Amino acid sequence: MKEQYEDIIDYPYTGTKRKNKMSLLNRAAQFAPFSALSGYEDAIIEASRSTSDKKELEEQEIEKLNYVLQIISNEIQQCPLIQITYFVADKLKQGGEYKTVVKRIKRIDEIKQELILMDGAKIGISYISDIVIVE
Repeated sequence: MKEQYEDIIDYPYTGTKRKNKMSLLNRAAQFAPFSALSGYEDAIIEASRSTSDKKELEEQEIEKLNYVLQIISNEIQQCPLIQITYFVADKLKQGGEYKTVVKRIKRIDEIKQELILMDGAKIGISYISDIVIVE
């Protein structure tokens, strides 16, 4: 007895002529993993990210900062290079982190109580924890 499709089994497959072939990128997208809880992994990462509280400076530290700021104010024409450690508040959580940068200072805005750096960045004096003149 003759098997079903025996007469066409050896013919090469030529594909369909009615539809265009799907690109490999679109074919791969069909098998991409599905996340039922979108955003859950981001929420886990955000919850595990740690922040620190802004520390209150002691009287001696405040006096030292005021002294260094006075020296910088007197030498502002030379645009001194400073190393500054300051607190940056976190936008999503309570607390923040301390950053240390080495940059040139452009001027001190005494009205707004902030340092203006050569790159345009502004740092509030109340957020500064340490400042050192490098050159």
